[in-house]
Formats: sequence, C-alpha cells, structure tokens
Amino acid sequence: MKKCCSCKIEKLLSEFVKDKSKKDEIRNKCKSCCSLYHKKYASLNKDKMKAYYKKIAPIRRWRRVKEKYGITQNEYEKLLKQQNNKCAICCRINSKKNTSYLFIDHCHQTNKIRGLLCNDCNLVIGGMGDNYIKVKNYMKNCLKYLKTNG
Repeated sequence: MKKCCSCKIEKLLSEFVKDKSKKDEIRNKCKSCCSLYHKKYASLNKDKMKAYYKKIAPIRRWRRVKEKYGITQNEYEKLLKQQNNKCAICCRINSKKNTSYLFIDHCHQTNKIRGLLCNDCNLVIGGMGDNYIKVKNYMKNCLKYLKTNG
C-alpha cells in the first residue's frame, strides 16, 4: 500500500506507475491523479501539445515501420522513388486524404515487402487475404458487374 501525494488516498501498489528514478521505484502520484493531471495540462496547453505531437509523430512512425517491416525511412523513400511516387497497382499518388504516404504492402507469410500501395488498393489486397485466386476472381466479378450494370 502507498499513499498518493495528490489525492492523499492510500492505494494498492498496482494503482501506481512504476518509476525507476524513485527510491521505491514507484511514482508518488497514483495512475488516476496522473491521468487527471495530463488531461488538464493538455487542455491548457493545446498549442504545445500539437507542436509536440507534430514533432514526435514521424519519429514514432519510422520506429514502428522499422520494427514491423525491417526497413528504414531511406529504404522506404528509395522504394517510393522506384515507383515514381505512385501506388504500385493503380498509379495514383495517394487516395487517403489525411496521409502523405503510401502503405507498405507485404506478404503475411514471409513478411517480404512487395511494394507501396494507396489505401484503396491496400484494402482490396488485404480484404482478399493476399490470395491470388481470390483477387483474380474478384476482379473478374467487378468487370462483369460493371459491364452488365454500367
């Protein structure tokens, strides 16, 4: 048990965040009080928070990309340049309005990168379970549908 320095309530240790810099390796404020503090700080400092996330977001993105796909930002940009900054399937620059990048398409069995795709093409390939036959039949059915209902 430990007493929170903010709300002054004695709580279980599981209700505190671990902090290796502290003598007992547990933060003095409980999780609830920390959460309230951060929410209040964020609401009072919207410009600071916006600037912080604008700065940190790309760093986090490329860290996740490296962990998940094993490529760096430079390798991504090299692949993007090879594709003339366009989707490998439809040749559009990007169909998703709130992002400036193309999605990394990869084989889910081997994790090998196949190329960069726009959101629409990525959803179709992923929705078909990366299965060549399913995609082929889907495309045939799309063409047939458009021809008969055009």
